[in-house]
Amino acid sequence: MNIHHSVVENETHNSNEKSGSPTRERPRLDLRRLKWASGLSPETLNAIMNEAEWVDFEPGEVLIDVDAEITHLYFLLTGRVQAILYDTLGKEIEKDTIVPGFAIGLIALGSQDQSQLHAEAVEPSRTIRFTVPNLLALAAKHADFQRVLFQMAVNAFKRYMTADRSLPKPSIVGIVHHSEASRPLAGRLARRLRSLDESPCIAGDDEQWQPDGDIPFKLVFRQGHVGQDDFKGWALDRRLLVDIRAD
Repeated sequence: MNIHHSVVENETHNSNEKSGSPTRERPRLDLRRLKWASGLSPETLNAIMNEAEWVDFEPGEVLIDVDAEITHLYFLLTGRVQAILYDTLGKEIEKDTIVPGFAIGLIALGSQDQSQLHAEAVEPSRTIRFTVPNLLALAAKHADFQRVLFQMAVNAFKRYMTADRSLPKPSIVGIVHHSEASRPLAGRLARRLRSLDESPCIAGDDEQWQPDGDIPFKLVFRQGHVGQDDFKGWALDRRLLVDIRAD
């Protein structure tokens, strides 16, 4: 990661970040070609150029990592960054490729929790970044930049809210009993699935199974063995509960 300071060298750095060789020379890139900056006033653009750090990332280098403190907001100028958002249980809920013109880490700035975002360059990428205090100061002083940040936050929140957060629904669920006391569990689970408009069926080794409404049951384990082709062509369109004793 190489860092270029737009006006003067900043003497403070995040201890977890690799520093390149700072330079007083501003990389040549017209921010106005980016959609979010196209409507900003010359005064605001100049302020952004003066406050921003220009940071280059090579493929595989991490901008923001899970459980890390977010100290900077990044705007991607060139290249591509892969962003993976996790929920608090560590389940991946959104995976996206960030392209030039988007901000990275904006939503997380408003959270008191540690980052649930992993952002990693997938090709040589150039960004500008701001510390949180500098970003807030710019937004407070320049109303047009403040509106840009609000719009970016709304768009990011919309993507987050429309992400598929449904839990996986395995087509086959195994229930292993260590005593007869837990045998009723299979029936209760099947009835609960049916109340959720699913179509459960049960395959097991209980030769004393009592019919439970219209929930199909098939005896497929006999004396510790599975009958040949017992599962073939059965329960293809249903949630299958496999109900067996541990021994």
